[in-house]
Amino acid sequence: MMVIDASALIKIAITEQYSEEVSHLIYSRTRIGEPLLAPDIVLAEALNVLWVHRSLKKDIDDKQLEIAQNSVTEVFNKLEIFSTKTLSKDAMHIAKAEKLTFYDSLYLALSVKKGAHILSFDKQLVHVASKIGIKAITF
Repeated sequence: MMVIDASALIKIAITEQYSEEVSHLIYSRTRIGEPLLAPDIVLAEALNVLWVHRSLKKDIDDKQLEIAQNSVTEVFNKLEIFSTKTLSKDAMHIAKAEKLTFYDSLYLALSVKKGAHILSFDKQLVHVASKIGIKAITF
């Protein structure tokens, strides 16, 4: 069982360091039926990153944006999604105790709740995950 955060999900859509490895990991885990989990904010966060690439960085065009959005949505549809509402109490506890954003704490609260590893490229999130006993998968 693995929680996927937006920093990992976006690697499926935008070619950057470790994109190939993340794609392989997610698709291979999906093929064997391993549950892949995420809080509901993962789609909004990933699509916001795509918007940044198109509108601010201007390193992708409209066609690339459409392809990337379809890739993100395709993977999102394969995830088991948990609502912010159900994770909010535990996430706020983690956020306060670890001085981590509430957004990032949602991923960790889900990992704790389900006893799942987390796939992330967010250094601060990975650091806190390790500190509270969650195995982080990174490359």
